[in-house]
Amino acid sequence: MRTVVTHYRDLARWDVKSFLLFSNIGADHVRLGTLLRKKQNQWNGTDDVPMLSLHFGGEFSQRESNQIKGQLFVADKGDIIPDQYSRALFTAEFPIYEIDTSVIHPVYLQLYLQSSAFKNLINSIVSGASGRKRVKPSDFESLFVRVPAMNIQEGIVNDWHKAQMEVHGLKKSASDLESSIDRFVLSELGIQLKEPQKNDGAFVVHFSDLERWGVDFNTINAKTARNIKGKYKSKKLFEITRATCGGKWGDEKPTKNSTVLKILRATNFDGINNINLSNIAERAIKTSEIPNFVLKKGDIIVEKSGGGEKTPVGRVAFIDLDIHYGYSNFLQKISIVEGVNPKFVYITLGTYHSVGFTKYLQMNTTGLRNLIMEDYWSVNIPIPPLLKQNEIVAKVEIIKKRIIDIQNQVIDKLQSAKADIEKAII
Repeated sequence: MRTVVTHYRDLARWDVKSFLLFSNIGADHVRLGTLLRKKQNQWNGTDDVPMLSLHFGGEFSQRESNQIKGQLFVADKGDIIPDQYSRALFTAEFPIYEIDTSVIHPVYLQLYLQSSAFKNLINSIVSGASGRKRVKPSDFESLFVRVPAMNIQEGIVNDWHKAQMEVHGLKKSASDLESSIDRFVLSELGIQLKEPQKNDGAFVVHFSDLERWGVDFNTINAKTARNIKGKYKSKKLFEITRATCGGKWGDEKPTKNSTVLKILRATNFDGINNINLSNIAERAIKTSEIPNFVLKKGDIIVEKSGGGEKTPVGRVAFIDLDIHYGYSNFLQKISIVEGVNPKFVYITLGTYHSVGFTKYLQMNTTGLRNLIMEDYWSVNIPIPPLLKQNEIVAKVEIIKKRIIDIQNQVIDKLQSAKADIEKAII
């Protein structure tokens, strides 16, 4: 049982929670409302400014379109927005504040507002039932933050920037290693990348030479991607495929003729980490279809529909475990013939996607990219002797392990830095 004594004049509102929130306030704590000034710089509708959303956990995400009904407001550099943006748009539901930088360092304030202790305070003033939750600006402005001397704030910010620089260096090392995989695979297979050729203005092609109705499809770069050559004899993908099966989405609820099965989706593809087995969907699949449908160790799954605005479709994942899972209708399962290492094929197809070959093996529909499967099955794969395939796989696995080790270092560094910062500011 805890007793709290407060003057009536210091009550922010008529409830116990209001003064429990402020019971740990010290001499160096300042009310947010005195540090921030609300601004409403309305967007003129013409300037090219990215639109962001702020999520409850403190993360920002960019919206696909600025075509939002209602007024939009501009936040500038110096307001609390991600470093990579000089300006950003927000809807009226996100108040924008200017910071009194003579009293508090903007980055220090950002770190303070994203600390777990302050998030707990925010959670205690949330209003709204299940679904969308809100924080009243007046309640937010009534909260207190610790504001030490400016030199102490700057020291905390410098420590954070130092940690960020170390993390940036680690991420660059991981990125360089990831790029080295593609260079290594292409070099080992004797595949040479040509510099992208730009067509300035018009180009002429005979109607008889058109392979398909599409300008991009008939460029030199596209034809090169569909006729890959290396130092080993090549085989078409379909020639080394023992079996294949399209994915299924099934039904939400099972019947007497169906069985609930865990279903992998493209969202479970996890780059270097291959597959993330968290957040797995469960769907009811016809029991009679499961034997040929279920994934087996050594299978490759290809993203045949999806992609993104800047990412071509055609990502691949490898089933390295004995798992009784299915896969969604946006994916295609490929089982490789005996005598060819399936992980070698997976690595090669992954490199083709990374270097942009699959860009020329797709077509776009409304908001979706689709692999042209006829072309994908006909893609050339240089097939070295099995011993060489195994050697390539082993070396790529070593590089991937180094990347994963670095990724774990990044996680540890960020967690350690955040813990140190929170201890310093709270």
